[in-house]
Amino acid sequence: MDRFIESILLGYPVPGIFLVERPDRTYLVLDGQQRLRTLQLFYSGRYWQGEQERVFRLAAVGEKFKRLTYDGLGATEKNLFSNTFIQATVVVPKNHNMAGVYALFERINSGGTNLQSHEIRVALYSGVVINEIRELNHSPDWRELFSPKPHSRLKDNELILRHFALRPIAERLSKFGWDEEAAKSEFLLENGKDTAIPPNFYRPPMATFLNSYLAQHVELDEEVRSAANYFGLTCNLIVQQIGPRALKIRGGSQVNAAHTDALLTAISLNMERGTLIAIDDIGAAYSSLLEDDDYKKAISDSTSHKDMVLQRLKVAYLAFSDAQ
Repeated sequence: MDRFIESILLGYPVPGIFLVERPDRTYLVLDGQQRLRTLQLFYSGRYWQGEQERVFRLAAVGEKFKRLTYDGLGATEKNLFSNTFIQATVVVPKNHNMAGVYALFERINSGGTNLQSHEIRVALYSGVVINEIRELNHSPDWRELFSPKPHSRLKDNELILRHFALRPIAERLSKFGWDEEAAKSEFLLENGKDTAIPPNFYRPPMATFLNSYLAQHVELDEEVRSAANYFGLTCNLIVQQIGPRALKIRGGSQVNAAHTDALLTAISLNMERGTLIAIDDIGAAYSSLLEDDDYKKAISDSTSHKDMVLQRLKVAYLAFSDAQ
C-alpha cells in the first residue's frame, strides 16, 4: 500500500482498473480493488492490521515521504495526489453474459493477490444461490467435516457448489443405468433435438461447468432446494456414522475434493430416494468404497476429466445403495 501511494506522490504512472457494468448500472471491480481500497484507507488515515486499527502512516517509502499521513501532506502534494489520473476500463457484457467476463478476469488477474476460481465466481454470479451456499457453509456438521473455521479462499463454499452441480448428474444417469448416451437421448426426445444439452451432463473443465450451473440457476428452484435440504442431513449422517475425517483420505490432513463430490452426492441422493442401505452398514460401505480400485483412480487421477467424474459418482452411488 505504501509503495502505491508513493508512486502517486512521485507522479509515476499507475496501472488502470477494470470495471464491469451490471444490469442495474452498478459497477463490479474486476481488477484494481486493492488499489482503490488503498486510496480509500489513505484518505481516511486509518487501516486495520488484524483486529487492531492503525494510523495510515507511510513507512516502506523513500525518506522524503516517511511517516507522512494524508493530513500531513502539504497543499501542493495534496493537489497532486487528488488530481492523479487513473484509467478505468468499463466492460459491458453482451446480454449480461458473465462467462466472457470470467475468462477476462483470469487473464488480467496476474498481479497482487490472485483470486481463486470461486472468489471470482462469487462476485460475478452473486445472488440467492451463492447466498444459500454461504449459509450452508456455516452448518455445524459441515464445519466438523471440513474445518472448524471457514476457508479464507472459499474452498469450502466451492465444494458445496460442486455438490449442487454434480448431484443432478448422478440423479439423471442413475435412472439410465449410468448410460450417458441413453440419458442424453431421452433428454433430447423430451425437449427437442435442437435443445442445448444442459449442465446436468458434465463437461470439463470443472470451473466452466460450475459457472454454467450458476448461470442457469439464478433462483432457488426445486433442484437447488432439494440439494440444500439434504446437504445438512447428509453431513450429519457422515459425521455420526463415518466420522469427522470422512472427507480426508489416506491419513491426510486436507479434504479431497473429488472424494467429497462423490461421497456427498451418493449419500444425499440415496437418502432422498430411500435407497440408502441399513444405517449399520454405512461405515462398512465407506471402507469398501475406499478400497475399490476404480474409485481410488477416479479421486486421484485427472479428477476433472469426464470419465473420472462419472466413474466416481457411479461407484460411490452404488456403494451406498440397496439396489446394487
